[in-house]
Amino acid sequence: MRALGLDRRFAALTAQNFISDLLVKHLRVKFLAVGDDFRFGAGREGDFLLLQKAGMEYGFDITSTQTFCEGGVRISSTAVRQALADDNLALAESLLGHPFAISGRVVHGDELGRTIGFPTANVPLRRQVSPVKGVYAVEVLGLGEKPLPGVANIGTRPTVAGIRKGSNWKCIC
Repeated sequence: MRALGLDRRFAALTAQNFISDLLVKHLRVKFLAVGDDFRFGAGREGDFLLLQKAGMEYGFDITSTQTFCEGGVRISSTAVRQALADDNLALAESLLGHPFAISGRVVHGDELGRTIGFPTANVPLRRQVSPVKGVYAVEVLGLGEKPLPGVANIGTRPTVAGIRKGSNWKCIC
């Protein structure tokens, strides 16, 4: 799997250039699975039928997957992000099929938590904007055989000595 950044140049690709330049030349696609509502190219001009024709021309297979619904809600990354933004963690878990999780490498901070008896773990977020913000009861994995209970502040660091730092999550175990 490969993640591509969405910039103006990428957004301006025609459907035909998306196929020939990205899928065929760059990714050398052999098999492609897309959702039943997949659209691509500038102005969403490309669709499944265009991909089928291109597959025959360029020699790759393509299949379309059906939309899945859970509790009357279409399962999509947009629906998951909205559930998380609404603090509806139960719906997000139902759509994902597992509890929402954040992972990353712990980085050293100012070690201020230790001075008041609460060591913390600082984990920078990989994305610019987190789908959740706030303080949550969490389970921390990877520090022992069993998950440890903790409290996480996700988002902008609370003010310490008048300094506000960017997006990360801080966990007290």
